[in-house]
Amino acid sequence: MGAANSSNPMLIAAIQIELSIPWAMSLKDKRHVVKGLKEKIRHRFHCSTAEVADNELWRSAVIGIAVVGNDAKFLQSVAQKIINFAEEYPDANVEDFSIEII
Repeated sequence: MGAANSSNPMLIAAIQIELSIPWAMSLKDKRHVVKGLKEKIRHRFHCSTAEVADNELWRSAVIGIAVVGNDAKFLQSVAQKIINFAEEYPDANVEDFSIEII
């Protein structure tokens, strides 16, 4: 492996989205919603997604998303588009989110 090139650093946008799913009556309902949202985000924005917290709660979920690039402005823009997409998703409500560029 070569040394990191300081003129072209690798950056990561780490996004965390807290969701509520008020209509979910079971973990199966919740998992259906979370899986659908994760897959849509992954395919539309070419990123990695995972459920990272509240795994056993029926009506809430926390999704972690990672986007890799070398331009902080671009990553911030993609992160905001992901948040906007999640806010428009009809089966869940975005309660909170965070974006960190590392």
